[in-house]
Amino acid sequence: MEVKPSPKMKTLYWTYYVIGSTLGFLAWALPISVFKPILTPFLFIPYAAITAFFSWWIDKYYDTIKYTIDEDGIIVEKGVFFKYYKYVPADKIHYVELAQGPLLRMYNLATIKIHTAAFSGGGGGGGLPEVTLTCLEYDKASKIKDYIFNVIGAVKAKLSKAKKPKVQEEMLMELRRIRELLEKAISSLSYQR
Repeated sequence: MEVKPSPKMKTLYWTYYVIGSTLGFLAWALPISVFKPILTPFLFIPYAAITAFFSWWIDKYYDTIKYTIDEDGIIVEKGVFFKYYKYVPADKIHYVELAQGPLLRMYNLATIKIHTAAFSGGGGGGGLPEVTLTCLEYDKASKIKDYIFNVIGAVKAKLSKAKKPKVQEEMLMELRRIRELLEKAISSLSYQR
């Protein structure tokens, strides 16, 4: 199944921009423009340019995001200037987590974090996810998480059935080799007497 983030992602990113620009730019630019009005154009023209660029970028970025989820694994594609493509095979997925911070909750969005044992640095939740599926509607994200759990379960069950006979056969061969070595050792001891 192919999935795109919710269009609310654009609103969420604008919220991030407003919070960041208010704290990072306007907090010092407004007092400077009050006390040194001559500097106002030099402060706000770049701010307007950055805002216009962000407005263009957010639409382009949203259009590039695509998540593909199937029985084989998960593919994440995104990027305006730098293209990002990541494939995670289903049999490598260790666990899946559904996350929702305060701003995501405000817009009824959620993020699915896909962890693999190799990338996460172990299994207990503290590691970084291999990939994230961001800004999905919460209900949709919950269904996708359940689907991924089902896929992982089916893949792991199939792999464990395929591996058991092979492992058991290898163990049996190793035990036979050990028995042969023991028999040789016993027979060489009995000839020495």
